Amino acid sequence: MLYAALSGVSSLRELSTVMLACEGKLSHLGLESFPRRSTLSDANANRTSEVFASIYYSLLDKYGRFLSDSNSLRLPVKHLKIVDSSTISLFSDILKGVGRNPINGRKKGGIKMHTMINALEDVPCLVRFSSAATHDHTFLRELDLKKGSFVVFDKAYTDYRQFFEWTQQDIYFVTRQKENASYKNLEEFDPQHNTPNNILRDEIITVEKNGQIIELRRVAYWDDGKKNL
Repeated sequence: MLYAALSGVSSLRELSTVMLACEGKLSHLGLESFPRRSTLSDANANRTSEVFASIYYSLLDKYGRFLSDSNSLRLPVKHLKIVDSSTISLFSDILKGVGRNPINGRKKGGIKMHTMINALEDVPCLVRFSSAATHDHTFLRELDLKKGSFVVFDKAYTDYRQFFEWTQQDIYFVTRQKENASYKNLEEFDPQHNTPNNILRDEIITVEKNGQIIELRRVAYWDDGKKNL
């Protein structure tokens, strides 16, 4: 199955055809002959994805220190992590669908893949799967971030309780503001001589959530390319 993933093989029939051509070179795997497709199918049905996760993390642990050395990117901050998710569509009778029912057609279910990437290594250092209907912000609870870390993610991950914990732990984060966000202005900074013209506003705000007052920094930035804030 590792060979199938690395070579882009998309079916057991294709995998069998390719491996049969190499049947004389399988002795290093301890195989006298290549298994039938039905044997592969049965084995794969009972194989947990944790097998591949453990292999990936062991390789990352062994070679991760070389990845940052070969990256030409120079970052203004250290320990920068990037978080995002992708949805893999499936039939709704397998996993619950996400979002509203479409006007035309049936809503599909799916698997949501959450990923955290070390910006210097450009490969995932944490991957988790959930149903597509699971809210993104639950993934933030699984992040093991060191003091002084920076993490960037989209507004779908908004979780004020997590934001409060991070501010207590000196962990910094950057995200977009939700349109319906409710906040109070506490202090506004005057622009400096080296402040880019794209920065329209820089202020300290407070957000109240479940009785907790969370102090955040809010920056309004104009994107020339997208013509919006």
